[in-house]
Amino acid sequence: SMDFVFSSHLLEHIEAFEDALREWWRVIRPGGHLVLYLPHKEFYPNIGHAGANPDHKHDFVPKDIADAMYRIASGETGWDLLENEERNEGREYSFFQVYQKRRDGQCNVVQNR
Repeated sequence: SMDFVFSSHLLEHIEAFEDALREWWRVIRPGGHLVLYLPHKEFYPNIGHAGANPDHKHDFVPKDIADAMYRIASGETGWDLLENEERNEGREYSFFQVYQKRRDGQCNVVQNR
C-alpha cells in the first residue's frame, strides 16, 4: 500500500481515466491520499479549439473528478475531499484536489474552495 499517489497534468491524457483513478485508489492505504492537479476546462483551451493540447483526451472541471471518485469509492472505502481548489493565477489554469481514503464507504467534501 502507498501513502499517496500524486498526478500532475496526466489524467487528461488517459482515455480510460476512471480505470487509472481506480488503480491509483486501489494502491492507496486507508488514511492515504490521492493528490490530483489537472487543467481546468474553464481556464484552458478545450479539445478541438485553438491552443488546446492535441494529446488531451478529456476536458475536466472539478465536479467531473469528484463524480468519478464517488463511483469508484462510495460504498467501499469512501473518501474525504480535503482540498478542492481552482487555480487560475498567472499561468496555472488548473484545479487541485486532495482525497483521503476512508474505511467506511462514506464520501465527504471537507473543504470546498
